Amino acid sequence: RRSRYLLYLYLFVALFIVFTVPAMTDEGYVISTPTLSFVVPAFIVCALIQWVTIRSLTRRTILQIVRDEKPDKGQLGMHKVVLDEIGVLETTVVGESRTSWAGVDRVEQNDQYICIYTTPAAVHAIPKQAFDNPQQAESFYEFASINQQAAFY
Repeated sequence: RRSRYLLYLYLFVALFIVFTVPAMTDEGYVISTPTLSFVVPAFIVCALIQWVTIRSLTRRTILQIVRDEKPDKGQLGMHKVVLDEIGVLETTVVGESRTSWAGVDRVEQNDQYICIYTTPAAVHAIPKQAFDNPQQAESFYEFASINQQAAFY
């Protein structure tokens, strides 16, 4: 998000420079109202084009990654997450990974998911509908929260 805002700033500065350079004359620097009234709409149009392009390229890239992923090759497909006193064990058809509770960044939940963050950007998102009943989901969340907090104290 920060890089997108910087891109908008750079775009605005570039447009401002391009449209105000002609305002520099021998008599001085004179910015007319038509010059400013052209810079602002041009910025808005360029920013919208950039926003649509980035969204389109991002969507295309994600769809390509999903298309290239073979069924049951680790990223997509069935993942089994098991919690114990040692940590979090994730198993797929191609391998398994274990993260100790000291390596778990945080545990959160919302109405649909229980999220176990192994780093600020990597998460095991467990759908609550994967449990037989809401009580199982709540006890899973409580077990994860208690063990994650205990690892830091």
